[in-house]
Amino acid sequence: MPLRWLTTTAWVARGVVYAMAGLLALAVLGLPAAEDADQGGALRAVADLPAGPVLLVALIVGLCAFAAHEAIAGVVADADGIEHLDRLGKAFGAVWYSLLAWSGLTLLLERRSGSGWSVSEIVSTTLRHPLGRAVLIIAIAVLGVVITRRARKGIVGDLDDEVEMPSGPLAERMLRLTGRVGEGGRAISLALVAAFVVIATFRESGAEAKSLDRALRSVADEPLGAVAVVAVGVGSIAYGLFSIGSAPLRRPPNGETPLARATAGE
Repeated sequence: MPLRWLTTTAWVARGVVYAMAGLLALAVLGLPAAEDADQGGALRAVADLPAGPVLLVALIVGLCAFAAHEAIAGVVADADGIEHLDRLGKAFGAVWYSLLAWSGLTLLLERRSGSGWSVSEIVSTTLRHPLGRAVLIIAIAVLGVVITRRARKGIVGDLDDEVEMPSGPLAERMLRLTGRVGEGGRAISLALVAAFVVIATFRESGAEAKSLDRALRSVADEPLGAVAVVAVGVGSIAYGLFSIGSAPLRRPPNGETPLARATAGE
């Protein structure tokens, strides 16, 4: 039961953050967005709502739950073992969402708009080390694999690895649609950030690296830039809806499915 609660809470919170980030991404096209079009900007946008502090506390709890979920899944999952790349991805997810939760807590307590390092600062710091370029090349290669897997999920619709799809045909169709669009949007957003990191790495200029918000604003005025911005924004919103809709259907880290749990209780 605790793992089931952890999983459901984690994915609902993640979905809200993604959906908010998607709305901010769409705002890049014409509206004077006050917040960055990324997950940090989503937290700040929530904080500015009338009931912002209460909602922010709920999101912080959910983000902490997701960080714990990823950490547990990477260590104790027992469903045929987990590939090393999956373990690495879950470890990164645990760290990332811990930092995001910390950012939300800092925002809640101190009302500060920013915390943590930007992508350009991380790349610049890495490039100052003798092996920094090699480290970034390895990171780019890993990111390329992640982008490929996200794109494949969007194209093929392979979403059954952690979700037990609903039995109703309409519900399953809608969940698969939002999942595929969402995974495609995630692949595009990662590819945008990766492209600028590649440029920064080979030019040895950390300033060339851009966060998702800066990457979207850089391409928005290009001929096909608006298409990319819309794809990222719609994809993020779709992935947020998919995360929220699939939250009760997610397999917790112990691999027990909702159907198996219901059957065991009969």
